[in-house]
Amino acid sequence: MTYLSEILHAKNTTHPIPYKEFEKWSKSPSLEDLGALFVLIFDKSFYEKINPFLSIEDYQGFLLPYFKRCIIENINGYENTTDISTRYEACWELLNWFNYLWKDQEKHGEQLLEIKKYIADLYESNDAEIRVAIVNGILEHLFENKKIRKFFSDWKRNPMLHQAYEEACMFFDYRPKE
Repeated sequence: MTYLSEILHAKNTTHPIPYKEFEKWSKSPSLEDLGALFVLIFDKSFYEKINPFLSIEDYQGFLLPYFKRCIIENINGYENTTDISTRYEACWELLNWFNYLWKDQEKHGEQLLEIKKYIADLYESNDAEIRVAIVNGILEHLFENKKIRKFFSDWKRNPMLHQAYEEACMFFDYRPKE
């Protein structure tokens, strides 16, 4: 039985799902398996079966590597008939995850710092096309919140990240005001 078939079978079961199964599935080398798991871990009828429940650290430990693969591998959306996120979908999902954690900064400060470093590493270690996606798909939207923009302001001291910071701020500064 493949990981994907195991995941889909678990979705339809009424039995508890041992945490070890989630952990095993989350390490699948198949992006298709990971895409299916991504969809299901945000499905209440599925994630409530995982015993013990997933922690924020469990979610983040799965999400960040999954998003990285999606952003780098960029499965074409028109040909994509699976649950795999495209590059920009993964950027938007990361944006949403960051915003979810930002709502309780005191509780999730460690995870927010991890994501900030993750975005920086992803930006610095990839090509111009991926950098544009990171700026357009994540940073511009995060920086609409002045407190988040300030959270990233130390990027101004890094030559490469400074460019990302400025480009994201430019979108916010020059968009038409309502």
